[in-house]
Amino acid sequence: MKKFFIYILLFIFSGNVFSQNTPPKYSFFVAGHTYGSPLSPHYGLHYPFVGYIPKINGYSGMAFGVLTGDVMVQSTPEYWDSAIIDMNELTMPVYIAAGNYDIGPAFINIFEHYYFSFKQNDDLFIVLTPGLVIENSITKIIFFYNRGYSCGIINLPG
Repeated sequence: MKKFFIYILLFIFSGNVFSQNTPPKYSFFVAGHTYGSPLSPHYGLHYPFVGYIPKINGYSGMAFGVLTGDVMVQSTPEYWDSAIIDMNELTMPVYIAAGNYDIGPAFINIFEHYYFSFKQNDDLFIVLTPGLVIENSITKIIFFYNRGYSCGIINLPG
C-alpha cells in the first residue's frame, strides 16, 4: 500500500511538472478599483490604466479581461458611459464583477446581472458579487464543477 501511495504521488508530481512545459491555452488580465482615487473623481477609467490599454491589446493570447469592482466612483449613466468608451478600446471581451461603488440601477440597465458565468475554452468562470443575496450560489458552483468544467470563481472581497 505504501508503494502504491508513493507511485500515485510521483504520478501527480510528474503530471504537474510536464504540464508546466506546455504553453498556456490563453491569458487574461484582472484589474480592480479602476476608477482611481475617490479624492479626484473623473469620468472614465483611471488614466494610468487607460494608458496601459495598448500594452494589454498587444499581449499575444490575451483572451479576455475582468474588472473586479469599483470601476466607477459613482454608478450613474454618465460615469458608466465614459467608462464604456475606455473599455471599448480593449480588443477582447471585458467582464465586470460589480463592487460596492458599481451597484445600482445604472449598472443593471447596462449589464443586466450582478452575477453570471462565462466559458473560455473548456474553463468555466463564475462571477459573484458579495453583499447581494444569491440563492443557492454554492449549489450552482458545485453543479458546474461536477459537469466536468474547470472552474474559476471570481468573488470580490466585501
